[in-house]
Amino acid sequence: MYDDLNIFIKVAEVANYSKAATMLKTSQATITRRLQSLEQELGVNLIKRNSRTFELTERGKLVYEKMVESVKDFNTALNDFKENKDVIRGTLKIAIPAALSYELITPLLSKFNHAYPQVRLIVSYTSNPIDLMKDDYNLAISTILPTSQNSKVKLLKKFQFKLYTTPEYIKSHGKLKKPEDLNNHNVIGLMSLDGNLRVSYPLTNIKTGKETIINHQASVYINNLLHGIQLAKTGSFIIGGWDELMKTELENGSLIPVLEDYLFGEMSCYFIRHNNTPSKLENLFTEFIYKSLGV
Repeated sequence: MYDDLNIFIKVAEVANYSKAATMLKTSQATITRRLQSLEQELGVNLIKRNSRTFELTERGKLVYEKMVESVKDFNTALNDFKENKDVIRGTLKIAIPAALSYELITPLLSKFNHAYPQVRLIVSYTSNPIDLMKDDYNLAISTILPTSQNSKVKLLKKFQFKLYTTPEYIKSHGKLKKPEDLNNHNVIGLMSLDGNLRVSYPLTNIKTGKETIINHQASVYINNLLHGIQLAKTGSFIIGGWDELMKTELENGSLIPVLEDYLFGEMSCYFIRHNNTPSKLENLFTEFIYKSLGV
C-alpha cells in the first residue's frame, strides 16, 4: 500500500498524470493501475474521473491530508537510510601496549576516528597478557602472545632494543666504545612486570653475531620506558628502549644511539583477534592497522 499511497500523494500534488509519471519514472498506465488498486483497498473513490481537469473527491482530499506528512516523513527516513547504509557504526573495544603504542598505534587512532566518526573506540592501554574473551576485548595489539588458544594471532612488526642518550651526556661523559664501558656510566635499569630488577642483559654484536652478557647494577630502576625517555633527556642517563619508541627523539636529535653495533634484544608485536567470524567493524579496523603498518 505504501507505494500506492506514494503515487497518490505525488499525483495529488502535481495534479497531472503525465507530470507525475515523469517525476516517478514510470508510465501513466502504471499510475492509473496503482491508483485503482489503492481505491479498491480503501473502498473509496479518490479521484473524480468524469472531470476534464484533475480533481480529488472529498474522500481523496481527506486521505491526502491525513497521509501526506506521514508518507513524506517515511520517504525522508528511507532516503536517509539509503544514503547512510554504508556508514560504519558501532563500538570497538581494543587493548594496546601502554608504551609502544605511544608512537606506533595511538597516532593512528585519530586517523581512524576521522575516517569513521560514527564508530566509538574504547581503548585500554595495558602491558599485561591479553585474553580477549575474559577481558572483553574485540581486538588487541600486544607484545605478549595471548594466554588463550581461542585467538588468531598475526605478527605486526619486530622491534630492536638498543641504548640511547643525549648528545650532552656524551659530551660530558665521553663516547662508549665497548659494552664493558657501561659499568662506568649511569644506565637506567629495567624492572619486570612482576617487580624483579634486571641486573644482567644479553647483547649481540650486529656485525659479528657474537653474543655476550653484561651485568650492571643501576642507581635508578623503572618499569615504564616512556618515563625513561624523559629521564634520559635530562642529560644524566643512558636508556635502553625499542627503536620505535624513540622515533621522535631520534628524528629531532634529542637522543642518539649508544654502542650502535650492539643489539640488546628484539621484541615482536602481535595483532590478536577472536577465532569466530569477525564483524564488519572488526575487519575494517584490522585492515586499517595492517595497511597503516604495511603488514
